[in-house]
This record gives sequence, structure tokens and C-alpha cells, in this order.
Amino acid sequence: MSISRRDFMAGCLGAGLFSAVALGDESLDAKVKALGEKYFDLYGAPGLLVLAVKDGKPVTTLALGFRDIVQPNDITIKDRIAVGSLSKPICGYIVSRLVQDKVLTWETPFSKLAGDLCKDLHSPAADATLGQLMSHTAGLTYNVPGQDQVKGVVPTEGREYLARLELSAPGVTAPGQRLEYAGGANLAVVMAERATEKSYEELIAQYINEELKLPSIQMGMDILDKNVGSTPRGHYIDGKTHEFLTYGRYTLWGRSMRYMCDATLAITGAANEIASLLAIAAGFGGPSASATFESARNTNKDFPKYTLGSWAKNDKGLYHFGSSNLGDWSSVYALDSSKTTVFVYMNCNTMDNSFKGDAFVNELNALFTKD
Repeated sequence: MSISRRDFMAGCLGAGLFSAVALGDESLDAKVKALGEKYFDLYGAPGLLVLAVKDGKPVTTLALGFRDIVQPNDITIKDRIAVGSLSKPICGYIVSRLVQDKVLTWETPFSKLAGDLCKDLHSPAADATLGQLMSHTAGLTYNVPGQDQVKGVVPTEGREYLARLELSAPGVTAPGQRLEYAGGANLAVVMAERATEKSYEELIAQYINEELKLPSIQMGMDILDKNVGSTPRGHYIDGKTHEFLTYGRYTLWGRSMRYMCDATLAITGAANEIASLLAIAAGFGGPSASATFESARNTNKDFPKYTLGSWAKNDKGLYHFGSSNLGDWSSVYALDSSKTTVFVYMNCNTMDNSFKGDAFVNELNALFTKD
């Protein structure tokens, strides 16, 4: 393995839910190891983690490479980890669970659950489906006048107010006509709140804090902070009270950060101690250059197809949630299945050449979806 892999920060996690694979399956361990090593070499990643969980217990684990890009000590499955800007992947996880539980469907239109918010707007995007909202194909636009004024309000009220702004923004079109980065996840959160009669903070507490037994989740970091994960701030939910606190530009969980590098998710607790449906893990290390969303858009030839929060369905039924970590590219994948939900977190060296994950995810999912 080339030592040059330390030049960029990377990590990967695959988590299997309700897998048909038996615990302690040695053949599965060997297959996951071979698959991990194959793509570890392909991506040139310094660190890679795989953790599959069934009934609250690890099915298989894999750790390859370095924990730290400055001091190359070996990464282990027990490492505490920090991952970057996961506002939309968090939203994607919540709504995918609600779809799995048959509370929502990907075809549910926004207007069905929140018709009162759009009845007087005559917005062509009002009938956008949950799947379109999460895949940047809802007809919404990135530039929303007044969105920066949504501060200091009750979270649900603020999200609904922002939804109206997004639906009525100049340039909004009918769903399905174009692919454009936008804040559709915020409307998806409104749908989740309406469908469950719970706030987004309560849903996060239920599906992440409680089920994953994570005492706290912190999103946000000082954009000028050079130490990844050292001073989490921004979007924070206290693990005991689940109180919603805000610092910084955006106050809403369902809205992605304008800057690619102003958020970090600090997860407390070692990966092998998480006894529930899903584990989230990633390798992390030293400083990495900051990059704003606008500069990334200008330098990434594939933008917005594979951008922050991008989410799309491919022919295997996979949904892709894009995120970012200080200019590196991260992805969380979820297999939409009644038996298995497989999540993969991946950081690669650049946004331009790193979206190669479909092949890896397809092969990984195949290990957990065989009858």
C-alpha cells in the first residue's frame, strides 16, 4: 500500500440491517475483506472501515489502512470518528426509515401532506414527490430570496416558512424537468414531520440518538477551524434533552450548509459498541484545505450531478446521499429493500474523480441481500 494515501482523508462504512446473512459467517468475512481490499486499492484511500450490523450485533467488520493522515497509525473498528457535513444524509436516513416503515413512500407528493403551505402559491413544484425532493429533480432552485432570514424561530415553523420560500422562488419549475442542487431536503423534513406528527428533532432523537445509542450528535464546526472535529458547533441536539440549539448561518437541520466545510458530525462511542440498526463510521486525520460550495461547483465538471446532498436512484434501487468533508467527497448509500438497508460512508481525495462508489456498493449490497 502506498504511503501517499495519507495525502487525503478517507473512510468507508457499510452497515447491514435485517441481513439474511448468519452471524459469524466466515465466508462472508472473507468476501467483505476481499471486496474491501479491492476498492481500497482502487480508490487510493488511506483508511477504510466496514461494519455490518444485524439484530444489534456485528455481522462482520473490516478495518484497512491508517487512522490519521499525519501520524499513520493503524485504523481499527473501535476508533471514535468524525465525519463531515451530513445534514442531507441525516435527512435521507430518517426519510428512508419512514419509507421502510411504510409511513411514507418515495412517490408521496409534498402537496398531499402540506397542501396548506402551498395552496396559495401556485407553485409548479408543489406536487414534487419525496424522491424528487431528495434527488434535486423537484424543480426547486438553489437561490432562494430571504432564506438567510430564517433565524431564531421554532425549528418546525422555520422549516415550513423556508419551504414556502423555496416553492415560490424565481426559477422554480415543474418536477422532473432538470437536475439542480436545491434545498429539497427541507421540504422532505416537513413531510416527515407531517406524516409522523413529530418534530424533526424528535425523529433524530428516536432513530439516531436512541436506536443507535449515541449519547449526542453534534453538527457544525467553525469554518476557520483547522482541526477536524475538534470544536463541533453549529447544529446540535443534546443527547439527554434533545434540545435543539443553533449557532451559525443556517438554523435548520433539513437545510444543507452553504459552505462545504462548515459542518462536522461528531459521534461519541466506538463503532463496535453501537448496538442497533445502523453504525456510522469514517476514518479521519489531520488538516485539510477548506473549499466553499461555489468553488467546488466551479471546479467539479460533474456538478451538480454528484454534489453536496445529491441523491438519486440507480438501476439497482440504490439511493445516494452526497456530503462533503473539507473539500473531500463523501457518500452515504442506502439500499431500499424490505429486508436490508445498507449504508456506506466514503471519503475520497477529490470530488472530480471519487464518485466510483456504485460498483463497490452494488457488490457490497449483494452480500447482504441474497436469500
